[in-house]
Amino acid sequence: MFKKKIRIAVIGNCQARPIAQLLLLLNPNIEITTIAIVHLLKSEEKDEYWSLFDQADLIITQLIADNYPCSFVRTNFLKTHYKYKMISIVNLYYLGYSPDLMYIRDTAQGTLKSPLREYHNKTILEAFQSGLTIQEAIQNYHSYDYNKVRYKGVAEESLAELKKRELQTDIRIVDFIEEKISLERLFFVFNHPSISLIYEYVKRILRASDILIVNDIDPRKTKDSLDSIIVPINIYSAWDIDIKFKSSAQFKGIDCVIRNKKILLTNHEKIYTIEEIADVFYRIYDLFLVKETV
Repeated sequence: MFKKKIRIAVIGNCQARPIAQLLLLLNPNIEITTIAIVHLLKSEEKDEYWSLFDQADLIITQLIADNYPCSFVRTNFLKTHYKYKMISIVNLYYLGYSPDLMYIRDTAQGTLKSPLREYHNKTILEAFQSGLTIQEAIQNYHSYDYNKVRYKGVAEESLAELKKRELQTDIRIVDFIEEKISLERLFFVFNHPSISLIYEYVKRILRASDILIVNDIDPRKTKDSLDSIIVPINIYSAWDIDIKFKSSAQFKGIDCVIRNKKILLTNHEKIYTIEEIADVFYRIYDLFLVKETV
């Protein structure tokens, strides 16, 4: 067990920041040397970050593939230098609540933005591409049968894939997800877990690292940092997963202004009904996408 100041580096995606936040709350003797957000890193920053990794007593890193553009945070590359002070964890990812959520990527403009930042609803997109009206898109969105045909099995497959990925890591968490997934909301969108899920994961990381949990906090009283976007649970998924908790039918997003053929995100929180968000999606797709021709 560490008896002095415990210096920890955290490497990962947007989940790295709440992990670091909870580490500090659970043990005030912890010091975070760096939070390396991988999609913001550049290869030329290697010396700066490796100096901080050198200073750390423990490096917590999500699995990062061998072909990742920023080479110095690839998991196998890190292992060659820091094997004995490194713990690998999985990127928490689950499609079960929202199998109809997706990105729209374009080589020219990157990820297409929306009132849900980079997320889009597949049902609304397919309705637009098929030439359906907004009202028909909303009917499909609310249709249990429509969603069952398209998304049956997604929840099981997503959990199975997460379980497969965590076998490559040092810490297990899928058992907790399986136990709690129908009882409390563990994901706001597929890659934004709740603070209660991250809290459980961090506790397991600390135990595995032989680091004392000094403050056993109530995660319900800790602010979620990944809840800026929240989508309703898919109508079929709610039945399939047997959801027991209350879930809003509204979308929590941000104010989105479409002006001069540009999408401007104001960063001001905004609540949307399905009717409102479908209208904004259609206006975006009218500008940036082409409907399928029959």
